[in-house]
Amino acid sequence: YDKFDINASYNIVNGFEQFEVTQYWWNNKVKGYINQDEFAKRDTTNNVTEDDFEWIRDKVTNETCHLCHNKFTKENKPTLDRIDNSISHTKQNCQLTCQICNTVKADKDNDISKLKIQLMKYAIHEHLPMTINNESAGGVTNYFKCTSNCSKQKARDIIMSDDRFHDKGYLFCVKIKGHIDEKCINSHINLAPIWRKLTYNNSVEQIGEFMYNKKKSQGLTVDKSTTKLTSLLSTHNQFMCFTSYELWFLIDYCNLIIDDIDSIALFDKHLSFESFACTMMSKRQDAISQHNDTKSLYYKQILNSAFGGEGQNNAKFDKITFNNARQASLKQLKLDHKATRKISEDIFNPDGSLSEEAQYMVSESPRQFKCNKPLQEAVFTLDNTKFWYLNFVYNFLYKCIDMDRVHFCNMGTDSMYLVIAGSQMEGYKQGLRYVIKDQLFYYQHYKEWLPWDDCSGAVEKKLMGLTTESQGENIVCLAPKSYSLFNGNEQSDDIVSLVNRMKGVSEKKANLTTNDYIKCLNDGCNINVVTNNLQMKMGVMSMISMEKSALTGIHNKMVELSNGCCAPFIYGINADHYLIEQ
Repeated sequence: YDKFDINASYNIVNGFEQFEVTQYWWNNKVKGYINQDEFAKRDTTNNVTEDDFEWIRDKVTNETCHLCHNKFTKENKPTLDRIDNSISHTKQNCQLTCQICNTVKADKDNDISKLKIQLMKYAIHEHLPMTINNESAGGVTNYFKCTSNCSKQKARDIIMSDDRFHDKGYLFCVKIKGHIDEKCINSHINLAPIWRKLTYNNSVEQIGEFMYNKKKSQGLTVDKSTTKLTSLLSTHNQFMCFTSYELWFLIDYCNLIIDDIDSIALFDKHLSFESFACTMMSKRQDAISQHNDTKSLYYKQILNSAFGGEGQNNAKFDKITFNNARQASLKQLKLDHKATRKISEDIFNPDGSLSEEAQYMVSESPRQFKCNKPLQEAVFTLDNTKFWYLNFVYNFLYKCIDMDRVHFCNMGTDSMYLVIAGSQMEGYKQGLRYVIKDQLFYYQHYKEWLPWDDCSGAVEKKLMGLTTESQGENIVCLAPKSYSLFNGNEQSDDIVSLVNRMKGVSEKKANLTTNDYIKCLNDGCNINVVTNNLQMKMGVMSMISMEKSALTGIHNKMVELSNGCCAPFIYGINADHYLIEQ
């Protein structure tokens, strides 16, 4: 930091268009500033007005942010920052600043705020690590953007360090573009190992003619952008985040090649959460052994919420509030604001007085939230489940099981559904017994992963282990988490449904049978059900009946061919490049 100058400009040049001041934008700003000042009981007599349009237009055109000296663009919009916070928004009391700087500064000291902002921008400009906190509790320690070859190489050195095979290796979360080596695609095509959300277009070129026409025939949206969790062979030229263990696995076992690096964050290692997880799991195992289902479920919920409460709680990332007009207009000025929707009108008394104000629903995306557990748990847990999933597939199944006789037909983040061509002489509850190709390896390692005959319930539910949820003779998979497991022959009437799963509809209330799944698959039709829900509106409880599609047979997370086979999206290859051998 020897060359740091608080008055210098450390803004990285970007391609964003210059901000254009419009009368509509300025009118909304003026109203917002008046609302702010009136709420704070400041005198608004000399406030800026809608007639000051030319004044603000000239200032935005000719000036920069007084704190960071950045130009105003569509991504870096201007705001008025009051010099004296005890006075309202007058022309003499305001100077221009960008939204981010104004948010950081708030009502704090101007010089301290400027120093904080400039130090942050200097660190980004010079590719210096930024210390986020000094607590060794699984939090972020360093972060830097990779905007030069030097910083990209530094990030690569961290990722590929030999220390990753020892305890000295860094824990990190990195944003990269990458792809699996084209020479090795056939080794991974049956289970594409990159499991990430992908934004793509529901076009015929992307999802294939078969599923495209099926969606159109059912009146579903096509040719629009969508985001789905799917399995991939590359990041599709998009930057995606990976944590250390999963990325190392993809590099070492799946031939992943890193094409570009955007940024990297380093974390403190900690084991403080391990004792909690082990203790709760031990208590759950004891409850299972005692056949105490209530206590078992209690400890299961504690374990699940330990991660979900921090890492997957949508309320932390999308905050919904209900406000009157004044409150809504103030929230629209914040950088966190996403959308506003009017949900009710003003209600007046017979004498014309206002009885109830109109209500607005405001959606905000908080820039920060409080994490009550080590941040490492919120960031790493979900990726670590994928790492352990891949570890089971590559280091157990692929090594000792004849995968020519095993087919992945459905999968989730923590579950897989296999079709096994085992012995025709045995019943369907034979597991992997008759598809083992390396008996020695299997018997040496299967207890690390799987339960065994006559094992206790506690062993069956061990940490990091797998258990058999259900088995059957047949399965119909319409889409992820939409399947029917059954025994019997679909050509006759002796079908026995074992498990029926669907999304968006209560399985108990739907009363669907395996025949419904078979009909949806064979006839390509929708299976609709009527659902009843209780809703409270204006103090009145109502029963709402609604017809919903329980089964559609629509699967657009992969390319689905006309013969029912699914193939992963491959960057640069359209769906019509897949051919079906006759």
